[in-house]
Amino acid sequence: MVAGKCRQGTAIGANVMFGGLSKRDFVTHQAPEPPTDVLSSRGRSKRETILAILDQVAQLSEIDEVTRAIAHGFVEIGAVMAVLMVRDGEGLKVAAWWPEQVVADLYRLGTGQEFSELTIPLDEHDNPYVAVYRSREPKLLGGPEEVADLLFATFHGDPAIRPLVIEAAHGKAGAVLPLVVGDQAVGIAGIDYADDLTEGDLHLFNIFASSAATLLNFKRDIVSREAILADLEQALDNERKTRAELNRAERLAALGEMSAVVAHEIRNPLAVIRNSLSSLKRHLTDCGQTRLLRGIVDEETRRIERIIDDMLAFSSPLEIRGTRIDTAELIDGAIVLAAQQALQSGAGKIVHQQGKSVPHVVVDARRLTHALVNLLVNARQATEQGGTVSVGASCFDEEGRQWVRITVCDTGAGIDPAHLSQIWDPFYTTKATGIGLGLVIVKRAVDACGGRLAVDSVSGRGTTVTLDLPPATDDD
Repeated sequence: MVAGKCRQGTAIGANVMFGGLSKRDFVTHQAPEPPTDVLSSRGRSKRETILAILDQVAQLSEIDEVTRAIAHGFVEIGAVMAVLMVRDGEGLKVAAWWPEQVVADLYRLGTGQEFSELTIPLDEHDNPYVAVYRSREPKLLGGPEEVADLLFATFHGDPAIRPLVIEAAHGKAGAVLPLVVGDQAVGIAGIDYADDLTEGDLHLFNIFASSAATLLNFKRDIVSREAILADLEQALDNERKTRAELNRAERLAALGEMSAVVAHEIRNPLAVIRNSLSSLKRHLTDCGQTRLLRGIVDEETRRIERIIDDMLAFSSPLEIRGTRIDTAELIDGAIVLAAQQALQSGAGKIVHQQGKSVPHVVVDARRLTHALVNLLVNARQATEQGGTVSVGASCFDEEGRQWVRITVCDTGAGIDPAHLSQIWDPFYTTKATGIGLGLVIVKRAVDACGGRLAVDSVSGRGTTVTLDLPPATDDD
């Protein structure tokens, strides 16, 4: 804080440049020099203190710190108490005061309110502080009683504590000084003084008030510009994200159209192949080699069919048909379908972790079952022999909202961190088989059901996929 530094830095501010002017310029260009006999040696010492205070204020960046340092600065150059109020909209708002505890306690005692919350509307023309703000002329006070009268006229305090205020303002004089920048007032400063206010004392307070107002206005302009720049940067960032999402949506639409065309073109010859294979079975000798080759053809044609199904699911528009369904039944159905698919040998087994009963969910059962099957197949393929794929459901509250969570965990090799950010991209895959649409289809289905999807994976330790779905209500 300024208190511990101002008195030892009398020459610090003399040569520091600020906005093209030095601190010494700040304290001379705002007000005319008084007669030589007015500026006593004590006055010249206070003037150097003012330079040091302004130097400290100029180094602060936070507005709260600036106003607090200015209020304390009035005390540093002789005031007993000081209050700083600045223009805020259509009122004068308390910005800082000193001594902080004493002033806050007096105001709370007199009004029952917090001093920091005080704002005086500018349409209160008879309010002494507003009058000084509008006239831009200082108002001198002749003693503690006049100080008390002004405070009660300003803050509408309880008259019963007037003696306490007079005792607290134990000085002989006071003043309300406008904080003026050019021909524009930006606020006021109210001070109580321990001695009679001489012409030289008043001149020094006016110098400090004008210089502090210039610094305060400059700091507020900087903060305003920084806020505008921050808002602009945020708007630009949002615009970039929106543009990226639009570009992604356009690419996905194009990929969807292409996928639909390719899927339809492949489906017809694939049907011919399957029919031809059925006919060949009647003419081929049923030997070991024949059965092996026929099994390979069956498996590969089914794999092509699954790819076609994925491509059509990716390309078709989402038409969600919500159905209320038991979460445990949804999981059991997906496990059965995943187990029916011919998977690579050595894959892990799927275990349904039955826990506490969880609420029903309202989802498109066909799409979400397809999504769960994709997850279970991926997890089982990633798990070596002897490993386990566990799937279960639970419920939890988040910010007052309930969710049903379906979790699929495997003990496989995990996903390389370098690939995690790309797993949602269509046609991205690290597998030798598949075309990289499984997780894309899963995410579309979960999003369409009002849910959330997340993947947590550690290389060498497995992967956990969580589907958070809103529970069904009594109205569903």
